[in-house]
Amino acid sequence: MRREFIITTYGALLVLTLIAGCQEKEEVKITSGNVIFDGGNIFQLVEGKLDLIENKGKIVKARVIMRFKNIANRTVSANVSVEFFDKNNISIYKTYRSFINYPPGYTDLPLTEDDLDKPIANIVTYTGEDVEKINHVVIKVKEITT
Repeated sequence: MRREFIITTYGALLVLTLIAGCQEKEEVKITSGNVIFDGGNIFQLVEGKLDLIENKGKIVKARVIMRFKNIANRTVSANVSVEFFDKNNISIYKTYRSFINYPPGYTDLPLTEDDLDKPIANIVTYTGEDVEKINHVVIKVKEITT
């Protein structure tokens, strides 16, 4: 009786292990697109990157990483527009970020892998309609004046 129990338990564990091993693996490939930047004599683009993220051969996400340096000789606040375009320069998605009270010479800190999925102003992610058509991104800076 004890032997049957051990054999049955071993068999069940073997089946569970096989089933778990059959789960579909996610294939992720990241390619880079073009970044066009207009800093408006306020910000310099220290890092600007457009990642087109594929899963199983299909682009599922576009992610822009941007780091700025304040090149104005004063503390500034700015609105930054980030707009994704297809190869025919047709806009697919546009959003805005605000950067408040950057002191003269301030440079954004480098981002880590852990930061990439967090809601950080320096990262814009798009997963919506026509994401697979994205070819380039335009980043424009406009000073906020009071």
